[in-house]
Amino acid sequence: MHTIVSIIDTINEKLGAIFMWLMVILIAIVTYDVLMRYIFNAPSVWVYELALIIGSAAYLLSWGDTERLDKHLRVDIFYSRCSPKWKALINVLGTVICWYPLFIAYMIVSVPWAIKSWRVGEKMMESYWYPPFGPTRTVIIVGLCLFTMQITANLIRNIHILKTGEQI
Repeated sequence: MHTIVSIIDTINEKLGAIFMWLMVILIAIVTYDVLMRYIFNAPSVWVYELALIIGSAAYLLSWGDTERLDKHLRVDIFYSRCSPKWKALINVLGTVICWYPLFIAYMIVSVPWAIKSWRVGEKMMESYWYPPFGPTRTVIIVGLCLFTMQITANLIRNIHILKTGEQI
């Protein structure tokens, strides 16, 4: 089990290090648009949708790494005061009761949505650029899978803590 957890951690760590650079690209694109729009009075049609594509990819593809680092938001009025075993129990219950059913529901909706988008050649319609929507819809599925892999690795860790009282 330790090997599986380590592999999942490594995958999300490496991908997180790659996808964080999407934010630099996003900042550069938005800066370009602001300069062109307000200084040169020459707005770009393609920037809004490209920023949407890159921003959503950066956000979705970094979920797993964010979870690996335990940096997701949580209401920790009580959680921060709990012992490691209680935290592990809360995490196990939250994963099994909340996350896995939510993931199944997301996949039931997202997979056919992405397949249809590719099949019909769906385009983004916010501007006159009309980029394809299939890749963005596919990124949603990949991000969900990366996040779920990390949730599963954390579930294994938390079950181990409940059994032994020790961290993996």
